[in-house]
Amino acid sequence: MTQMKVYVIMKIIRKEFFKPLVGDRLSTFHLKTTFLYCVEMSPPCIWEDDNLIQCLKYCFTTLRRWLKVRYCPHYTTVNVNLFAGKLQMNEFPVLIDLLKDMILKDVSCLHNVKMDDLGNRISSNSTESTNGLPFEKLDIAVARKMFNNMMFRSFASFYIIRMLASGETSKVINDHSQYIQQLETIYETSTVHMRLAVSIKLPFQYSTHAVMKASLCIGNNQSLPQEIFTLCDKSLMSDVTSSRLKLASIYFSARRFEEAAAILKQVGALISNKVIHVSPFIYNKNKIGPEIRGRRIELLDIFQKEIAFCTCFSRHEINCVPGQLVAEFYRTVTVEDEGCRLPKHPCKDLAVVDSVPYMYYLQYLIFRTTGLISDKYSAY
Repeated sequence: MTQMKVYVIMKIIRKEFFKPLVGDRLSTFHLKTTFLYCVEMSPPCIWEDDNLIQCLKYCFTTLRRWLKVRYCPHYTTVNVNLFAGKLQMNEFPVLIDLLKDMILKDVSCLHNVKMDDLGNRISSNSTESTNGLPFEKLDIAVARKMFNNMMFRSFASFYIIRMLASGETSKVINDHSQYIQQLETIYETSTVHMRLAVSIKLPFQYSTHAVMKASLCIGNNQSLPQEIFTLCDKSLMSDVTSSRLKLASIYFSARRFEEAAAILKQVGALISNKVIHVSPFIYNKNKIGPEIRGRRIELLDIFQKEIAFCTCFSRHEINCVPGQLVAEFYRTVTVEDEGCRLPKHPCKDLAVVDSVPYMYYLQYLIFRTTGLISDKYSAY
């Protein structure tokens, strides 16, 4: 249904904004071709109503890329340029600039659509945004709800979507790679606010992708490629603890105990009394109060320096999950267990543990295995 909405809106935008400039030389067939390629090249899970604007921007980014190279491929026939004999050379730069403006402004041109009075209807349904207000000036209830929603969208929502459903890990990794590429495209082409949101979300995705790849390699008795640790380096600023602890889990599972111990020592040094420990899966109980607003720092800095997320593993990361935690994946065993689950309750299929206990657990396992950690008594 969302896919149809995206295509219909693309046709409306063509009629309102493209047609006055180039007539029918940029046709609905060009748009349909763009749309079909985008659907084929992206994970099905992104085509949701909540992502409508991002899906539109994804399609327009693809169309703009084709306009820049003056080539629009046919969806079913090779070596056919659908721009040939249609658009004139002087019309390409005009459309490229128009699409760039639409992408950067989050397709806000929809507010100016006259067809069926759509623009006025959209504007009348819009609520006043709080994006322009500093975080510390928001009402505490609004700030808490906004912050919890940001945490959920950045971290937990990924574990609810169908991408991590049961299936071959290699296929899940491939789908997730496309998902990351789309986020990176959004980051490169979006407004300041969208770039901020994506910059918060991306490190968590890099961490999950690295652990899934490492788990697959460990399961196949393969050495870990450098690409995995490059992804881990890009993930370390997700928050204070979770990505670092997942990197330590990779090292531990690969029996590289000294590297794991070094990461755990770093995590221990980063945790302070100011750090707030949260779980996005039970965000109504997260203690985000006036004190965090009063620190007058940006949302990105709050995530990176003030928040310690729980450490979360899916079954596609199972070979990087140590010891007793593996049992967490199998809490739903019988039909009776299934009946006790709450709707949209993904934790039952995940291994989820608070950061500090998990840090101590890894320290204990490393000391028990090697005796490496000097502060062994804290690990007990």
